[in-house]
Order: sequence, then C-alpha cells, then structure tokens
Amino acid sequence: MNAVKEIEKDLKITSLQARFFAGFMTRVPGILGALFAAVTANLIGRKYVALIGSVLYLIGAVTIFFTGEYTTSMAGRALTGLGIGTGLVIGPVFIAEVAPSKRRAFLTTFPQLLLILGWAYAWIPSAHPRWRAKLLISAGPCLVSTLLLACLPDTPCAIITMSGKLEDAEEVMSKCGVPEGEREARLGELQTAAKIPIHLVTNEEAINAPSRRRRITWFLEDPATVTGFTGSLLITAALFVAQELALEDIILHNVAPIFQNSGRSYQASKVATLVLVCIKVVGALVPVFTANSSGRRRILLLVSMGATGVFLAALGGMLLADFRARRTVPFPLYCVIFIGVEVSPAIGLGAVPWMYGPEAFPLLIRTPFFGLCVALKLGIRQLLIVRLPLLTSLYTMGFGYLLLSGVLAIGFVLCWIFFREDHTRKVLVDDTVAHRLWSVLALKDQTRRPPQNV
Repeated sequence: MNAVKEIEKDLKITSLQARFFAGFMTRVPGILGALFAAVTANLIGRKYVALIGSVLYLIGAVTIFFTGEYTTSMAGRALTGLGIGTGLVIGPVFIAEVAPSKRRAFLTTFPQLLLILGWAYAWIPSAHPRWRAKLLISAGPCLVSTLLLACLPDTPCAIITMSGKLEDAEEVMSKCGVPEGEREARLGELQTAAKIPIHLVTNEEAINAPSRRRRITWFLEDPATVTGFTGSLLITAALFVAQELALEDIILHNVAPIFQNSGRSYQASKVATLVLVCIKVVGALVPVFTANSSGRRRILLLVSMGATGVFLAALGGMLLADFRARRTVPFPLYCVIFIGVEVSPAIGLGAVPWMYGPEAFPLLIRTPFFGLCVALKLGIRQLLIVRLPLLTSLYTMGFGYLLLSGVLAIGFVLCWIFFREDHTRKVLVDDTVAHRLWSVLALKDQTRRPPQNV
C-alpha cells in the first residue's frame, strides 16, 4: 500500500515496522477503544464518550504530525486507534438514537460513505511523503465534530437510561426534529425498555426511579427479553464477521499483483485500483438513499451478501483456472469481477450492520453488546490481515476466495431464515423461526403448552 511505503521512508524504519505501525497499532487499540465505549456509554452518556474518542484522535494526530521519532509516533498512533474504536461504537448508536425514524437509515449509512471516501483519499498515490499531512487533514472533521458535540445534548436514550428524566428526553427529541406523535410513542417505548414505572413521568418524579443497576437486573431476569437480545447479539456479530469475510478492503491489495500477472504494467494496475475505489464510493451511495424505500433486508441479502458470494466464487474460480491452465485470464474479465467484488459489499454488507446493531439491541444493554460486536469485527480484521499474506500464489488465493464464498452462502441462508422487517423497514430477528429452531435443537417443542382445563 502506498501509505506504508511513505511511512517506511519518512520514519526510516523497516517494512515490517511500517506495517506494524499502520495496521496493528490501529486495530488493537481500536479494539480497546470499542470496549471502552461499550463499558462507559451507559455510565457517563453517549456524548461524553464521543467527546473522549474525538479528543484522543486529535491528540494522536497532532502528535504524529509534529514528531519525527518512531516511538512517539507509535504512541500517537495508539491514541488515534483508541479514538477510532470509540467512534465506531458510539457514532452509529448516537445517530440512531437522535434521528427521526424516517431519516434514521440515511443518517446511519452516511458515515459509512464518508469512511469509504476517507479510505479512497488514503489510496491517492504521492511522490513525496505526505502521509502526515493526510493524517492531519483527517483530524479536521474530527475537530469540527468535537466542537459540535460540546454544544449538543446527550441522546434521549442515554438521558432515560442514566436518570429516567422523560421531560429532558422529550425536549431533546423536539430539538432533533422528531414529530410530536413519534415523540410520544418513542417515549413510551423507552420508558418501558428502561424499566421505569409508568407513573414516573416528570423530572421531579425521576429521582424516585429505580437505580440503573436494579433496572438492568430486572431486564436480565426476564427470559423473553434475554432470548430476544441473544438472537440480536448473534445476528449482529454474524453480520460483522460476514462484513470482514467479504474482504472488500483486503482484496484491493491483491488487485495490483493479479493485474500484473495478467500482463499489465505496474502503473496500469495502480490506475485500475484507484478507479475501483471510485466505483466503490458510488456503490456506497446506494444504501444511503434506498435503505428506507427498498428495505434493509432486501439490500443486505439480495444485492450484497448474495452478489458478494457469487463474485468471490467467480474470482476464486478464475484464479484457479489461471493457475491450472498456466495462462492469463483476459484483463476485462478481471475488471468486471473486481468491480462486482468491491461494489456488492459496499451497497449493503458495509452499511446494514451499522444500522441493525443500534436498532436491534434493547436499550439498557445496547452499547455494551454493540461494542462487543465491533470489537469482534476489529479482531477478525486483525486476524485476516495477519493470515492473508500467506495467500501468495494464485492457487491459495483462488481456494481462499472460494472458501469465503461458501461461508457467505451459509450466512445468506441463515439471514434469509432469521431476518424479517417491520412496517418501518427496521430489520428484526424472526422470533418464531428462531424459537422453532431452538426447540428442534433442544429435542422438544417448547412452543407447545399443555392443554388448559376449562
């Protein structure tokens, strides 16, 4: 990758140290940042966790920009990783909790588009070491968000979870443009989800509300709610694992060598990579504007998971055919397959997990379990980054892509069975199907009840 070479030249370090700096020192602190957000979001609120993550990223970026020493740069990189992990958890949750239902899909998928744009900017080749300047430029939006967060109130869900003040939560909803009818419905749902007694409706009465720990205990003692959030946890974790197994970022690293193997020059392969990134950005626009109209389930299953599996299988088959026949596959065919492999995940698999997690988890345990899923995602990415360099030949790459397409096919079937949507296009776990499957696994039908004496 171009940035790794720039870091290697600028810091005068080895290639292994540069890769450790660019990869490991971002993802592992990112896991710690995700766990930090998971633990603290219900204690101090979403707003202050987001502020802490933004400040950590700013300090890290400024430290790296103004220092030329490897050890200090490593410390700055660790701080940026902590900020990234915190933001990955708290950003989708914060947006989903303040946005009106009609705009929630747009607002929760739009950051994914910005993420791809930033990633595309990092791929721009440069003749001089400009990676520090790129990092400092990325701190600009972070500074703006920090200043805006300082002026914003916390989310209604955080207010109700921490203090039970329904009046303050309603005021925040009003400022965020939530219609009056929706405000009343959401407040009732939040009051029930937070286990706050119905008669405690004013700020003065909120001081008599049960403590947060007691309300969480009540929640965990309810078998029905535990069954529901267990399904949400498994589905969210599976979606994030599938997101990483799609290899949409990692495959781009293999575009240049595969194109060179087909007889193209190094410069042509780099241009093809940049064009592919631009097409990926266009694909990321699709869920931003269609998630509410066409639905999350359709985008995730038909357009993204299914298409990604098909294109990965085609790519693996082409590489194996190329290896066995000892000849090069036509360059245009590789281009078509690579476009499909990159665009398909960007359309749905890259965006839907960030929508589903904040929507699916119950209020009292939303950030802890969503944070665990994000930490799992980052851990899977680190594992893939470590293991995938072993796929150096056309044979191993082709076999690896075929194996991943099979895993995605299994995920497609499971999501087809377990996913449903309500009238708001919100994706939910199909409790009926899940309960029946659990009954089969338990070798008894738990859905049946003994006949009642009338």
